[in-house]
Amino acid sequence: MLDRKALQALGCWTGYRLERVEWPEGDGRTLSLYLKPISKVMYCEQCGARCQQIHETTVRRVRDLPLFEYRVVLHVPRRRVWCERCGGPRLEKLAWLGRYQRVTERFAKACEKLLQAASVQAVAAFYDLGWHTVKSIDKMRLRARVREPDWSTIRYLAMDEFALHKGHRYATVVVEPMSRQVLWIGQGRSRETARAFFEQLPEGVAKRIEAVAIDMTTAYELEIREQCP
Repeated sequence: MLDRKALQALGCWTGYRLERVEWPEGDGRTLSLYLKPISKVMYCEQCGARCQQIHETTVRRVRDLPLFEYRVVLHVPRRRVWCERCGGPRLEKLAWLGRYQRVTERFAKACEKLLQAASVQAVAAFYDLGWHTVKSIDKMRLRARVREPDWSTIRYLAMDEFALHKGHRYATVVVEPMSRQVLWIGQGRSRETARAFFEQLPEGVAKRIEAVAIDMTTAYELEIREQCP
């Protein structure tokens, strides 16, 4: 078995020291690592300001990359600092652990790599993670890769339906036809689906739309005429 110093070197948990190691017994597969904060220099996660006062500390269980055949669980005392700039308690900024994350940054990146070729369910099963945890990682991956539309420049839309699976399950996609940028995807192909798209638009965007390309779907047309006078 690796000793504590070797695990500390592998961990790279900046600002923390590995205090205790619990190896699994019998057929167990979980390696528990107990960390202790040692950094005296703390920064606010929200604004980045340097902070001196600790407001409170709570222990959080965080998954890290597997080690050999073991799933690794970190017991992390997460400090909330008092930020003078923000005017209240804020989480301490950590390079290796994001806000409210249940996995380390490097574990999240490993999941992101697999998600490029596998489903959320498959990645969750492979790493023995919760489905919702992996889904959250997938959403963050997509937000980082898909840029937010510049709604102030959009004058034209194209709206169409597509089948989700064999049968009668459909979804609606809205794109900007000139740049072919996907603007929105929603479940269903009804007037209510089209309304859901317009309701999430920033104020004034719908009034600036000059033309919308659709097929012969009457449901879309009725909502477009109402939303884009």
